[in-house]
Amino acid sequence: MPGRGERLLARLRRPLLARLQIIRSSSAQPDTAALAAELQSAGAVRRSGLSEQGARMLVEGLGEVIQTTDVTVKSGSRALVTSVRGLEPHTDHHRADIVAWHCIRQSSRGGESLLVDSRDVLASFTESEKRVLETIHLREHRVFEGDPERHPLLRCERGRHRCYYSFWLVEEGLDAERRHLLERFHDRVRQVERRQFRLRPGELLLIDNGRMLHGRTPIGGDQQRLLRRFWIARRAAAAEPAA
Repeated sequence: MPGRGERLLARLRRPLLARLQIIRSSSAQPDTAALAAELQSAGAVRRSGLSEQGARMLVEGLGEVIQTTDVTVKSGSRALVTSVRGLEPHTDHHRADIVAWHCIRQSSRGGESLLVDSRDVLASFTESEKRVLETIHLREHRVFEGDPERHPLLRCERGRHRCYYSFWLVEEGLDAERRHLLERFHDRVRQVERRQFRLRPGELLLIDNGRMLHGRTPIGGDQQRLLRRFWIARRAAAAEPAA
């Protein structure tokens, strides 16, 4: 049986172990404030080594998750997102301030992520040309109740331009000036530097959906790629501050 001294030592250890456990649990919590600041500055952030639960905890700390979708290949799918086809850079639904993808499985070939910063695209446009771009509207699929049928390509919010770019849903009937500027916008998306990389299982990619356009290369090989996509709406208190 343990002696009196050993029993006393055990009693002294228990509070210390409890404090260490609290510190360990606290440090394991995602630092969402730092992550949000990094995302605001860079437009895109990657984190690795995340479980499905860990990824969900992280994205929920950034705002309200308004939709979760498993992005995977479906045989014979006509929908772009679930096909094997590559996707040119675009933005998602305008209500998603942040889009995140958690890589659960990756294909043996292809399916690399593409990112284009709309600030690089807009750098070659004058302020008056940007004001014209704000008058160009694109159609939007109705996903949520009350969704508008159309949304502007560009809008100014808190001193920064926010982009909605679903290039295949451009409204018809644009005049010559708007058609010309839109073609220039298309061209610049193709011309500016794009980041291309392959997400690994356990890796999470987060982007500012009003700034970064995203796409992917065609999915080849075993086509086992599975990304869990989160659409996140920032809470009012966490909205992007003025530049």
